[in-house]
Amino acid sequence: MKARAAIIVMAVLAVVICASAGLAADGDAVPTRITSDVMRVEQGGARVVFTGNVVVTRPDMVIRSRTLTVFVPAKDAGDAAATGPGQGRIERIVAQGDVRIEREGRRGEAAKATWHEDQGLLVMEGDPVLREGDNAIAGEVIKIWIRDGRSEVVGGKDKRVEATFFTPEGVER
Repeated sequence: MKARAAIIVMAVLAVVICASAGLAADGDAVPTRITSDVMRVEQGGARVVFTGNVVVTRPDMVIRSRTLTVFVPAKDAGDAAATGPGQGRIERIVAQGDVRIEREGRRGEAAKATWHEDQGLLVMEGDPVLREGDNAIAGEVIKIWIRDGRSEVVGGKDKRVEATFFTPEGVER
């Protein structure tokens, strides 16, 4: 039983690392490094939870949070355990607690960020804000379709969309 648990842990970890390449362009495989204080596998390998000072480092981005939960469909978690690393897929990844994302000179902050693999969608909630230099945009929810290169900032009853843009000097106003 211990051997099977060890296989599940290693297989799911490999799935997390290999499949998280979905945050890059389709077909591009990039190295992903996840560090944390603790890693825990739950529900037979269907969920991997990293807690404490979580840092996800990739060539194109860095994500920091208090926790990071990777959801692998139960069927794929079992397949990964049975057939070896890299056979499963990721359903979604949820970063929570002081989430900070840095990508291509842009920074994002939120209480929670959820990556939906099937849609290539990153949803930021909990006072989300995106910054590029001095420019900033905030709202109740920020949705970024990474693969499509589009985004949407949604306001709500408690928080309207707020954008601050600076015009460079020398540009006609």
